[in-house]
Amino acid sequence: MTSANINLNIRTTLGQQLGVPQVDQHDRYLGLPALIGKSKKVAFKAIQERVLQKLKGWKERMLSRAGKEILIKAIIQAIPTYVMCCFLLPKGICEDIEQKTARFWWGSGDGEQKTHWASWDLLTKSKEHGGIGFRSLYTFNLAMLSKQVWRLLLNPDSIAAQLLRAKYFPRTDILHANVGYQPSFLWRSLMASKEFVKNGSGWRVGNGTNINVLHDRWIGGPAPRRLKRTYYNIPETLTVNELINSESGQWDMERINQIFEREDADDILATHLSVRLPVDKRIWVHTKSGEFSVRSCYYLIKSTPSDSDVARPSTSYKNTAGNACGNSDFFQESNISVEGLYGHATDKIELVSTRIFTDTICHLCGKPLKLFHIYSFECTLSKGFGTLAVTNGS
Repeated sequence: MTSANINLNIRTTLGQQLGVPQVDQHDRYLGLPALIGKSKKVAFKAIQERVLQKLKGWKERMLSRAGKEILIKAIIQAIPTYVMCCFLLPKGICEDIEQKTARFWWGSGDGEQKTHWASWDLLTKSKEHGGIGFRSLYTFNLAMLSKQVWRLLLNPDSIAAQLLRAKYFPRTDILHANVGYQPSFLWRSLMASKEFVKNGSGWRVGNGTNINVLHDRWIGGPAPRRLKRTYYNIPETLTVNELINSESGQWDMERINQIFEREDADDILATHLSVRLPVDKRIWVHTKSGEFSVRSCYYLIKSTPSDSDVARPSTSYKNTAGNACGNSDFFQESNISVEGLYGHATDKIELVSTRIFTDTICHLCGKPLKLFHIYSFECTLSKGFGTLAVTNGS
């Protein structure tokens, strides 16, 4: 496949010399769309269809919660992973997949709609924080693309890095590159995750020639940090090697104490230096080893304000409970998860109503769950939260 701007005779001659057939357009190449037009939803529609086909083929009524969890994590959320390594899927596609997955999880069929007792945001939390551990697909997509940015950053001599550098950032590195004019969808996808790599990367000081004093993370040990204070008397282009005595291979103590405040100066002098002054090494500050991991990047992105880890329940119970409590500061200051209390109550309600579980004792406070009441204020732990405590009543 060649550009339409190439003359037909040249294309024919080129195909004959290379011994390859000519095609007008590749629909897919190595499982990925060869050409992506204006409509990204059309280009990636096959992913939605594969997910829907899988979900329709399973008999959800014959599966336990544990079985559904395994199928969702091992199959449904693994379907778009390959595409996510190269392209940023539209949010609409990610949300559509999550909606279909949530219906499967809660047991909703084509002709019925069951209550979703917790929001998808809550289900994507780790089990240690009251969730199920499902992936937020859009966040995971950004983490997968961040891995590609990291590889391009650490391997500037690779073929992919040389190709992209020649077109988009010939005079800088990928962390300081711009989107540019009429970029490809691949490049736009990489640029969407660039800031997360920039925020999560740091330096292990060697000779200091590649490290900017003001803007890079380089102070400290395994998890380096930036300068705590703002310094207006330091040039923007100052590098760390200017703070090292080239003869002794140690920090220039006199200059450091002269330029920096005491807190920063002490931390700089405590930063380890090798006498050999090797090349500076870029590290990922969110792992102990300094190696990049998609998992750590995923949780880094989830912790940012743009993709908050705070759950938004799909029902109106939270607002009712909040009004009953009457003290919004308590919600912010308490380490107890309101959504976790809701989950405790609703899970127990469902188990009791289906006769799977017969114990009506609240495991939070040890008191019996009150029958035929929507909100129970007798639980010593949930008092003030207005925890939902509905039972079957049949």
